[in-house]
Amino acid sequence: MKMPFRPNFPAFFLSLFLGISGILHAQDEKKFQLFCAADGLSDNNITGIVQDEHGFIWIASLRGLNRYDGKRFIQYHSDKSPNSLPDENLLHLFWLDKNRLAVNTGMGMHIINLKTGGTSDVIIPYEDPKYLYKFNIIMSALSDDAGNIYILTRSGFYHYNPDLTLKFRYDYYSREETKTETFLFGNKLFWLSSHEVLLNTINGCYIYDTKKHSLDKIGPHHPLLYELSVLPHTDYLLRQTEPGSFIMIKGLGDSITYIDCNRGMKVTSAIGTNFMDEIGWRCEIFKVNDSLYYFTSMQNGFFKLHLDKKSGKISIDPKRYFPGYLCNDFVFAKDKRMWIATNIGLLKEMNQASSVQQVAIPAYLMSENPTINIRQLYCHKNQIYAACAGNGGLLVFDKNTLVFQKKISFRSFGLFKENVFSIMPGRGDTLFIGTDGPLFWVKASTGKTGVVPLEGWDRVHNWISTQFKDSHGNIWVTTNENNKVYILDSGSYHFRRLDYDYGIFKQILVPRGASQDRAGNVWMVGHGVCRFPSVFKEPDLYLDSFPSIRFPRRDISCIAFNKDDLMWLGVNNNGLASYDLKSKAFHHFTSNDGLPDNYIKAIYPIDSKLWIATATGIALLDLGSNNISSFSSDDGFSQLGVSSTQFCYDSAANYLYCGFTDHIVRFDPDSLLFAKSPPTFLIEGVHFLNDSTYYYPTQNITVPYYKNDITVQLGTINYNDVNNQRISYRVANADDNSWQPLSGDHINFNNLPPGNYQVQAKLFAANNRWREQIREINILINPPFWKTPWFIALLCLLFLLLIFWIYHSNVTAVRKTERAKLQVQELKTEEYKYRLELEKISHYFSTALAGKKNITEVLWGVAGKLIGEMGYEDCMIYLWNEDKTKMVQKAGYGPKGTPEAISRHVFEVKPGQGLVGTVMETKKPLIVGDTREDKRYRADEMFRLSEICVPIIHNGQLLGVIDSEHPNANFYKERDLKILTTIATLVGNKMKQMEVEESLAEKREELVTINEQLAEAQLTALQTQMNPHFIFNALNSIKRMILDNENKSASRYLSKFAQMIRLTLNHSKETFVTLEETIEYLHAYLDMEQLRFGSSFSYKIETTGKSDEEDIKIPTLMIQPLAENAIWHGLMPKEGDKKIIIRFVQSGEMVTCTIEDNGIGIRQSEKEKQINHKQPSVGLDNLRRRIKIMNKKYDMHCSLDIIDLSERNNHHTGTLAILKFKLLT
Repeated sequence: MKMPFRPNFPAFFLSLFLGISGILHAQDEKKFQLFCAADGLSDNNITGIVQDEHGFIWIASLRGLNRYDGKRFIQYHSDKSPNSLPDENLLHLFWLDKNRLAVNTGMGMHIINLKTGGTSDVIIPYEDPKYLYKFNIIMSALSDDAGNIYILTRSGFYHYNPDLTLKFRYDYYSREETKTETFLFGNKLFWLSSHEVLLNTINGCYIYDTKKHSLDKIGPHHPLLYELSVLPHTDYLLRQTEPGSFIMIKGLGDSITYIDCNRGMKVTSAIGTNFMDEIGWRCEIFKVNDSLYYFTSMQNGFFKLHLDKKSGKISIDPKRYFPGYLCNDFVFAKDKRMWIATNIGLLKEMNQASSVQQVAIPAYLMSENPTINIRQLYCHKNQIYAACAGNGGLLVFDKNTLVFQKKISFRSFGLFKENVFSIMPGRGDTLFIGTDGPLFWVKASTGKTGVVPLEGWDRVHNWISTQFKDSHGNIWVTTNENNKVYILDSGSYHFRRLDYDYGIFKQILVPRGASQDRAGNVWMVGHGVCRFPSVFKEPDLYLDSFPSIRFPRRDISCIAFNKDDLMWLGVNNNGLASYDLKSKAFHHFTSNDGLPDNYIKAIYPIDSKLWIATATGIALLDLGSNNISSFSSDDGFSQLGVSSTQFCYDSAANYLYCGFTDHIVRFDPDSLLFAKSPPTFLIEGVHFLNDSTYYYPTQNITVPYYKNDITVQLGTINYNDVNNQRISYRVANADDNSWQPLSGDHINFNNLPPGNYQVQAKLFAANNRWREQIREINILINPPFWKTPWFIALLCLLFLLLIFWIYHSNVTAVRKTERAKLQVQELKTEEYKYRLELEKISHYFSTALAGKKNITEVLWGVAGKLIGEMGYEDCMIYLWNEDKTKMVQKAGYGPKGTPEAISRHVFEVKPGQGLVGTVMETKKPLIVGDTREDKRYRADEMFRLSEICVPIIHNGQLLGVIDSEHPNANFYKERDLKILTTIATLVGNKMKQMEVEESLAEKREELVTINEQLAEAQLTALQTQMNPHFIFNALNSIKRMILDNENKSASRYLSKFAQMIRLTLNHSKETFVTLEETIEYLHAYLDMEQLRFGSSFSYKIETTGKSDEEDIKIPTLMIQPLAENAIWHGLMPKEGDKKIIIRFVQSGEMVTCTIEDNGIGIRQSEKEKQINHKQPSVGLDNLRRRIKIMNKKYDMHCSLDIIDLSERNNHHTGTLAILKFKLLT
């Protein structure tokens, strides 16, 4: 009966529980470390692992992809990014080639190019997207060297070209079955040959020919595999060892068959029935070497399968490895470390080889005395002697096997607390044992013991502090009393005592160690360092000042000399110090320099190295570089503290021994230093902000100037001591090229200027356990094109070309200048001729026309004399007629060179008529070289071929036209145009000058007439001013005052009268006087009138304006007549108070004078004159005549208005006279 392969779930979960709970563990599991989700994995269920060429471990899980470098896990998941995984459920990992990693998922294949960082997806297409997932559960995939990909899914088989286009497709299920069936078609793909792929499916095995692209069921032509075409897929398990070779298990699982299609071999081997429950679909085989494979169980763990390819025989070891795990995949890494993908996490083999060996003191001894600690070790032949404190005694171990042999007791000698401190070899096989009491001897060959007699020994209080053998074989023994030092001379059998109960040695207190320099001097340490000369003289040197961390200490724990005769001291809790005997200089080392701690227990020099035991570990000082390497439990040392006070060096076996509390530890000092290989260190990528990324760059990178924000991604792969690694970086070719520490693995540069940057990164061990590594990348940031050498060279070339062009231009310019000079000379000659002619013209206008009386004479003179001398045959001058509608000929030269000729043949020109009419319209000169070709030409008395017309213009006004004709074509040149234009300008000026002179003559005549009229008006005004009645009345008033003996009043009145007469005479001589003078005159006159009228008369004079009174000029004898007229014709007829107000107001350039009275008014005055038949006032008429003359001569805008105030207001009477005039400037 054929049994289907199915998992035994009860057994599986039982063993899984046992594995997890730790009840059942294989011995090898102790060498593995488990990583799970808590350590950074995306999921505990690991489905596949691979290692890339750099050393990174890639891990597939049921919840994403991971990459591990020994320090952290980087996770990759499915998200909306097109570069992300198509699905979180990852089934397997395999390499398409050395750069492309394929990830089989539950939704297609995801391909990662590790060299470029690019990703791509292979998704099996289907017409209905909602069933796409059923076609993309990838069960197995292969690739060939050409890049073709062969994919077996639960739906069928598919062949993709290297460009990821679908080449061949086989769907096992129909369109109708797609909707209803569960897809289970594909199982495994195998290479049958170089061009044949074997498909293991639920429908038997198929063969796909990669050359023919054909898929067929396996047939008789493959006899070794033909039975797979008829066996149900549940009745056998087929796995591949290598292309063309297979392992098949069928039936009950009690036998296994090896099939080698390449050699035509098929061999079946019995494996027993114990493996029946181990066989199932989960089983896989993984090649370890050509004969060893790991065979994973359907239940848990894996077995070792041995294959003899020659015979085809197979055997399986019954031992189950890792029974607590489902093992899904294996990687045998480059460092020969094994990684296992399990359902619980990732297992990493801890395969660090170590030269450190250790053995513990037997447990029964420790249980008797738990405080046992090893103080000193000594190797003697095949045995190791351990001096132990804490009542441990002297223990003996086998040197080869480190097996404990015996304990040598000294209780029989009264040493009940067996604290043993030191061991020193004597002669033969005798060992001297220093204890917390006497000095004992032990015969190593027989085990016999005894007490060494020492002079003056106090068995109760004395104990052995240290032992030392010098280069002469003398043995030094010191005690807890510094006056008791014993020496066993070489060749002697008895110790002699040295008494140093005085001097500097007493300061050392209890000696704790001794050593010897190359000169043979012995140095002892305790509280300070004391030197003994080589010939056992008194101590001659004492040192008690040593380097310290914070507070000075002088207690020294150990001493040694290296081959360079440097003295090395362990300063209690203050680190390590070296002392140069010649320079007397110290060098200090502490934990800051790499020591595990600052409590130095023991030191031992070997060649150029100094081995150091501190309280917590072992360190090594390189005496050449002063670098300190430290070692810990990771290197195989015990985690307990160091208890030895000295190292023991077995030079024959090259082992150093040291006691770690209750453990004896030995190691090979040569192999320990570089036992660990350095981690992989690389530059993963160089990223430019918002731009491209260069992955694993190997060459220089050149970018433009704007890509100057750069991130350098560093990668370290360290599966041994990642916490020990440190990274620093620098720009080697920068001014400051010091190394800078880097906390992460990214180096960021922002806004770098153009230039070449030699970026270096250094990976080193904090404890100097492996050699540092330096990686370098050159990044060249090109400058902008305007700063590049080629552009600068181009600018220089252009500059040179510019200089050449300037030079060439200058040469050309010089030549042109020379030619121009020649032309200028020629032009100057012409110019001189032209100027000569202009001089003649100017001279003519300044002399010959000086006597001309009118424009006609001028025109005939110009036409006959001036133009005639220019060699013209014909010339005519036109002027406007009286109404300026057309021009007529006024003067000429040639056939019409007389007034009579012009009169006989009248020739008139309207604007726009002929060439002359054209010039009249345009006011521009005109030359016509051939009148036959110009339709505007009009012949006068005869036809001519050339004509020139020049307008006579003055200040833009057209006065006339000069026209000349010649019988020859092209006779007139530019020179003629310039000369005629000059003549026309002079003629126009002369015409205007004569017009102005005529106008001035008329003005002069008119001015003479005005002056005569003005003089007459002034005389009349003067006469009017001196009214006879006024003078008569004034003189009568003076006479009456004299007769009435009012001499003072008469005198004042006479003075006012004389002043007024004087001012009247003075003003009659002037045309204008100041306002101040006018007001003075008015006051004199009105004061006279006030004397005459008495208290009934009053007056007021007001001025308003910006200018001063002495700056305002007004016409003479114009204001007083108005005031007099107001008094005589307005106030005289009025009864009661008589008032007059005179105001002067300046507004801008105008001055207004108002004379206002409260008399009867001008209208009433005129009526009374008519009634009384009186003559009108001649004073006002004379004043108006003067105003007219002043306006005409001085343009004063003077005006006079007289208003009757009753016309404005019926309740008021009086007259208002308003005189306005413009200020003179």
